[in-house]
Amino acid sequence: MSTPSPLVAAFLARRAALQHYFARRVGDADAEDLVQEIYVRIAGLTETDAIHSAGGYLYRLSNNILLDRLRQSQVRAARDHAWRNTHHVLTPGGEDGSDTVAADEALIARD
Repeated sequence: MSTPSPLVAAFLARRAALQHYFARRVGDADAEDLVQEIYVRIAGLTETDAIHSAGGYLYRLSNNILLDRLRQSQVRAARDHAWRNTHHVLTPGGEDGSDTVAADEALIARD
């Protein structure tokens, strides 16, 4: 088995700390996924010679992953909000509904 790169070795040494870093920000449920995302990103790197501080790089990457997740969440929330504003209907039972025809019903009607 080959020796891990210095960056992967630094990741393995800091894995618990990174898990804690994420858990404090997003909760335990998502923290493990984010730590795994770091590993996936660094395991595929071939040129790591330019990285002078593996720890600094890992925490910068962690911060970037958190920002990406936040941006995705904001985009998703805006999209869902816009959809609800144009398609939202409250049923007599108080449940959320939609005034659009279901996709399967539209296909059946076209046939």
